[in-house]
Amino acid sequence: MVWPDVRQDYGEPLKVPTTIRFDADVLAALKASGKGWRTRVNEATREWLKTHPCA
Repeated sequence: MVWPDVRQDYGEPLKVPTTIRFDADVLAALKASGKGWRTRVNEATREWLKTHPCA
């Protein structure tokens, strides 16, 4: 199945389930930062990609 890039009903990027492995201490710190930690990781990754284009 091919996932669309944008949710048709909201015009937002589609969230795709995935699995990523973090070091235990990194994950603990992210979770300790409170609700919304996944969103913050997503935003930080998006910002990083702006300065590190994919090959």
